[in-house]
Amino acid sequence: MKNLFYIFVISFLTSCAAIHNVPTSQNPNNFIQPNTTSSFVDQNGNFYPDNWLKSYGKPPKNASRRDYSLMKIATESNFQNQLTSYEDLRLKKHRKKS
Repeated sequence: MKNLFYIFVISFLTSCAAIHNVPTSQNPNNFIQPNTTSSFVDQNGNFYPDNWLKSYGKPPKNASRRDYSLMKIATESNFQNQLTSYEDLRLKKHRKKS
């Protein structure tokens, strides 16, 4: 019974919360010589563009995961094409480097 209590406490302390994993830098994508590419994507697989904070804003602290989808915000703000074209360009760069 004592072990069950500890398992419950550990599970509670490590459970998921509405915390968003966002890049700490305004330029989350880079290429490191000789052959390493780094990119940051959201939970839906959308690439974070450079200077993302200016266009998309900070995620609300109490929001669910779906409330901060880059594609959802881009669609609501009428720049879905900009995000889609950036993602296509980023994927072409990845393909070119590999």
